[in-house]
Amino acid sequence: MLQMLLKDLKLSPMRTFLTGLSMSIGIIAIILSVLVGTIGKSYMVGTTEQLGGRAPTYRISIQSAAFTSPQMFEKLLKRLTVHQADIALLVPNDPDLTFSTSSSPILTPEEKRQLLGSLRSVEVVYTTANYNRVFRLPLLSGQWLQEETDYPRLEAVVNQQAAEAFPLGHYIHVGTRNSLDLTPIPVIGVVNDGRSEPSLYLNVAGLSALAPHLLSAQSGSVLWHENGILTSDQEKISFVSDSLSDTTGGTVTDIGRADSSEVYEGALSALQLAFLTTAILLLLVSVLGLINIGLSTLEQRSHELLIRRALGASRASVAWLVLGSSILLAVFVSIVAIIISVAIVASVPLFLPVGSPVDPPHYPYSATTYAVSAAAITAILGSILPAIKASRLEPALALR
Repeated sequence: MLQMLLKDLKLSPMRTFLTGLSMSIGIIAIILSVLVGTIGKSYMVGTTEQLGGRAPTYRISIQSAAFTSPQMFEKLLKRLTVHQADIALLVPNDPDLTFSTSSSPILTPEEKRQLLGSLRSVEVVYTTANYNRVFRLPLLSGQWLQEETDYPRLEAVVNQQAAEAFPLGHYIHVGTRNSLDLTPIPVIGVVNDGRSEPSLYLNVAGLSALAPHLLSAQSGSVLWHENGILTSDQEKISFVSDSLSDTTGGTVTDIGRADSSEVYEGALSALQLAFLTTAILLLLVSVLGLINIGLSTLEQRSHELLIRRALGASRASVAWLVLGSSILLAVFVSIVAIIISVAIVASVPLFLPVGSPVDPPHYPYSATTYAVSAAAITAILGSILPAIKASRLEPALALR
């Protein structure tokens, strides 16, 4: 029977090619629609996590804390550790600090004079190493800030927009408006933070231990990203309050959501619905196309099928000949479509830029299963009407 079905497919190669092409387009289109939806979701989530943090992230505001005490500050950083959460400390930007850059930490009098004349204000984020676990910050080059448990050191990371003014491997010289002293801080990494303005990320643990004169703030924020067991707002406030009372002092004034997940959840639902609707429409178009091709082919093969009936072929064998060839074709087309889709998905990371917030997509196995199942259903639905019509042909018509 298999040889008969293969021979039947070879009788009209153009018809077989067009039918297979229609089915393969349907399968690949469904897989690609899911893939595009996945990439679109990843891009939307990634860019939102760059600016607002991963969901769920809470901002706990602190006031009247003695951040200028290196010993107490170090104890606070050690206390702010929870196994089921990523916690980062954020200290406000000091408007009196100015910045410049050079390739060496040691300056000659002439170089220092030139740097003092080129100092400028820049957006600075004073934070801890866990900041990149709260926010999505793809690393472009170098490395991120070191963990607080290691030996503290002065270090800075810059975003993509600041990399030209503060190159990797150079030193940022930090000064104050009322002093001629400059503190060199090496640039150890470049990240893509999604910001349009140049920004610097300074390790506040190193500043507190080695350059406390650059920290003057008595307020800040604790960024709390839950990645395990959820805790209530009151539990978060109690934990931070206890940590402050045992170390730097200070009080918790407010708590609220810092991420923007609620903003993009509606957009994600609309995006997924749009691609689902597109996939269903593609399936319907494929069904209609196969029915049309099947009926047209039946008109061309009616004389052949009548002769088969006249020679003793049963109604079931004629129907199976029409239906079985479509199912066999669907199997071949599904294999080819899966191979093509695997190659497409594997090539996507090649087109993503370095430091992209989009995660490389995984192969959509569930979508492939649905697409292949849909191809089989499409082949059956597209051939069942022609098969029924073929089985009802009367052998006597072959004598006309």
